[in-house]
Amino acid sequence: MFVSDEYLVKCVMNWDDAEAYCVARGEHLASIHSQFDNRNLQELGLSSNCSTIWIGGRTVNYQGIWSDGTRFDYSFWGNGYPNSGGYWCVYVDSNTGFWKSDYYYHSVPCFACEVPQKMTDCADWYKAGYKDSGVYNISLNGTSHNVYCSMDNGGGWTVFQNRVNNNESFWNRAWNDYKNGFNKAGMTNSSNFWLGLQLLHQLTEKDKDVTLRVEMMGDRTPGSPKALSSWSNEYTRFKVAGKSSKYQLKDLYLDNQEQITSMW
Repeated sequence: MFVSDEYLVKCVMNWDDAEAYCVARGEHLASIHSQFDNRNLQELGLSSNCSTIWIGGRTVNYQGIWSDGTRFDYSFWGNGYPNSGGYWCVYVDSNTGFWKSDYYYHSVPCFACEVPQKMTDCADWYKAGYKDSGVYNISLNGTSHNVYCSMDNGGGWTVFQNRVNNNESFWNRAWNDYKNGFNKAGMTNSSNFWLGLQLLHQLTEKDKDVTLRVEMMGDRTPGSPKALSSWSNEYTRFKVAGKSSKYQLKDLYLDNQEQITSMW
């Protein structure tokens, strides 16, 4: 699942079910009021491999309405649309950006819901009712970023490092890789990626108290009886300094033994 300010859900649904999904989270299917918004949604669809996207538009005898009640003051119909007469629902063709219409009970692969506020981390998304792990869009210092959110174990975890195997080297990268991150284009819970020190600094500086959760799985020592075991622990007051301090660990509350490795 990919989520942005007008976020896409990659799930085959008809229009009514897609609208119900958004409403259950306090929103509606997205309304579009400018060429800029339409272009943004088109680009989001292309980058997410969504060929067609339900939006909140409906037409009744050629008259357009939005499910969120806002004015139908912009449209971008393709040739031959909207369909004549009757009741139709609107979707965006990501290849062209044009709008088309279809019966409400037909299904398309993706739909776009609205989000009422700028989300600054995965905890914001979780608190807003989004409980599915996946790639979400956040905004920090006016810049948009895609991050992988784990909604398990209490939810709202912004994953900044994910190492699942030895297919990707983490220890001998160029400095810019450590600063800006790598393998972020296709982040999943089963892929190797690093979010970057600069973004980690921004995430840990914006709030008074940030919790770090560390999870480890498996002991690769030959013959280990704990080859499939897992361990985890959480630490508060996690802060990473900025570029001028070379992104040093600024603060971290350790466990009672004051040994960060004691959890293992």
